[in-house]
Amino acid sequence: MIMQLKEILAERRLQSSFQPLVNLKSSEILGYEALVRGPLNSPLHSPESLFAVAAMCGQLDKLEIVCQAVHLKSFVELGLDGLLFLNIAEPRGTLLAIFLFQPLTASTWLSQPSISSPPALPKD
Repeated sequence: MIMQLKEILAERRLQSSFQPLVNLKSSEILGYEALVRGPLNSPLHSPESLFAVAAMCGQLDKLEIVCQAVHLKSFVELGLDGLLFLNIAEPRGTLLAIFLFQPLTASTWLSQPSISSPPALPKD
C-alpha cells in the first residue's frame, strides 16, 4: 500500500467533502469542515487508512500538503460561502490545529502564481 499511497500523492488523487457547520439557533451555514477521501474502490479510500499508511511510511507531511491544497482548490471551485475549517494532523497523527479560511482568502491564495497549484512534492 506504500507504493499506492505515493502514487495517490504524486497524482493528487484525493477528494474533498465538505461538512456544513450550522448555527443551531438560526439554521445559518457558518462554514464547512473539509474532509478527505482517497480514491474510490481503493484500500486507501478511508481517511483512517490514508493517514495510518502515511504515518507508517513517513509520508504524513506530504499527505497533509496535498490534502490542504485539494481542499482549498475545491472550496474555491465550488464557490462555497462561509469559513473553511481545515484539520491538520501532527506527525503522531493527533489533531494539532484547525485553520480557518474565508472564501476570499482561499481565492487569493490560489491566485498567487507561485502557489496556484500545490508545490511539487520531493522525491524520496
